[in-house]
Amino acid sequence: MGKESLVGAAACVVLCFSTLISASTLWYSAKITNKDRYNSSGKRLSTVRAILRQDRANVHKYAKADSGDHSEIFFKSSGNRKIFSTWRMSILKGFGEHIIHGKTPVYVTIGVDFNKHIISVAPTG
Repeated sequence: MGKESLVGAAACVVLCFSTLISASTLWYSAKITNKDRYNSSGKRLSTVRAILRQDRANVHKYAKADSGDHSEIFFKSSGNRKIFSTWRMSILKGFGEHIIHGKTPVYVTIGVDFNKHIISVAPTG
């Protein structure tokens, strides 16, 4: 590979990486099932925040993704999953209860706004 090719490839890597960093919102879909409603010790989770965090741990840490779970890179880190506990959350009234107490799987779309530190939760569909 020539010197010009290496410089061009390095410039592409820097440009592509900076584009990923400057993205202000992450969107993904998840299928919330009973295995997301319990932590790794078997304790029933009682908040939407805890269930969504467990869903991402199931996807990334425990390799227990549901068929409707979409993977993303951000929540691979346990430190990044902590934002479910600290950032503001926007969710439709009554939908949180369905996530917590639902007897059937719940399909959700999650938006993470890195500029405003808000997590948006909405039904998929």
